[in-house]
Amino acid sequence: MKLGFAEILVVLIVAMLVIGPDKLPYYTRNAGKALQSFRKALNETTEEVRETLDETAGDIMEPVQELRNLQKDVTDTVKDAFDPFAKPTQKQKTEESSPAQETPAEPAEAAPAEAEGQRES
Repeated sequence: MKLGFAEILVVLIVAMLVIGPDKLPYYTRNAGKALQSFRKALNETTEEVRETLDETAGDIMEPVQELRNLQKDVTDTVKDAFDPFAKPTQKQKTEESSPAQETPAEPAEAAPAEAEGQRES
């Protein structure tokens, strides 16, 4: 609510008639101080509410972000599984570029058998 010049003038004239010109400065000063303290209390309350909401939002947003990351992982996995023409992901590229380690096919057993064959001859 904004007061224009005309409204302020009407309020001052009514106040002067009701209160009187000698007491008007005293009451306006007190009204100004009351308004100032009201604004200060309102600002402090607003700041406290904001801090509380920020703390609460932080506590809530951590699990939400974890769920979003999990949802993205699941969605990516499902898309990769059902789309044969999809481009390989970075993980798949890394797995394809690194050679798979093959285990030797039982070389320890072959060596004693050869040694026995040499002894028999």
